[in-house]
Amino acid sequence: MEANQRFYLLALSQDAAKVYEENHQTIIEMAIHDMPESPIISLGARGAERQLQGHTADRRSSGRRVAILHGHGAGEEDRKERLLSYFRRVDEIVRRKLGDEHVPVVLAAVDYLCPIYRQAGANPNLLTEEIHGNPASFDSDELQRLAWGIASSHFQEDRSKAVDEYHQLWHTQRTSKELPAIVTAARQGRVKVLFVAVGVQEWGHVDPSSVEVVQVELRSAHGQDLLNVAAMETFIAGGTVYAVPPDEVPGRLGENGYQHVKQNFLLTRHVKDYMLVMLALDHPDEDVVYLE
Repeated sequence: MEANQRFYLLALSQDAAKVYEENHQTIIEMAIHDMPESPIISLGARGAERQLQGHTADRRSSGRRVAILHGHGAGEEDRKERLLSYFRRVDEIVRRKLGDEHVPVVLAAVDYLCPIYRQAGANPNLLTEEIHGNPASFDSDELQRLAWGIASSHFQEDRSKAVDEYHQLWHTQRTSKELPAIVTAARQGRVKVLFVAVGVQEWGHVDPSSVEVVQVELRSAHGQDLLNVAAMETFIAGGTVYAVPPDEVPGRLGENGYQHVKQNFLLTRHVKDYMLVMLALDHPDEDVVYLE
């Protein structure tokens, strides 16, 4: 689980547009007072009537003049254009409300509204996968569950990319496994991604007036959990924190791999070399000694 697995849900219908802030447990509707009114509601019956324009023509069979009405606003194309204009305003207001945060947005709407909104919108954080259906037909718990199913896949993909990036950079100065150095960098806002082992505590002292960080073996009355300090400072500075099982921390994956090779291959090779030396000493007159 990431410490900052926050995302937004944009619920669209012909009647209204709502934005929810969510994580893996909660869903909260955001108050957006300047959200535009739906064109379907604002048009109304009288507006629809005003959309009808007419002219008179001769009815040759009867010699009478009759009115011919043209429903310019009632057609499907006009309806789509109105929705497109409405969604452009919604997208502008939503992006202004959410700011420049790189936080994923899940779209929920009936099938035919989704492509219209994507045509109107320019939100780079809008995820590809969508919730199809009228958002009003779902209760909040079901909306949260469906949206989390989409967002969690996005977070998992980002985490995999972060692990790959660490493995590419582990031998450079752009990564570190030294906790005091990590805490110092986090306090300076220089940590982009941090992996923290769940259930693990590392104690130490942080001098608030300097960059000094001292790690200690045992918990003390005035000590702090340095992992928690690093996580909080990284999160506050806009970095990403991944809380993972201890054996999934990327640096420890490398250590575990080394231990596996050491236990299963290096030690076996050392024993074999030792036995060959012993056999060679026991057979000093032989040029070649075989170990079967």
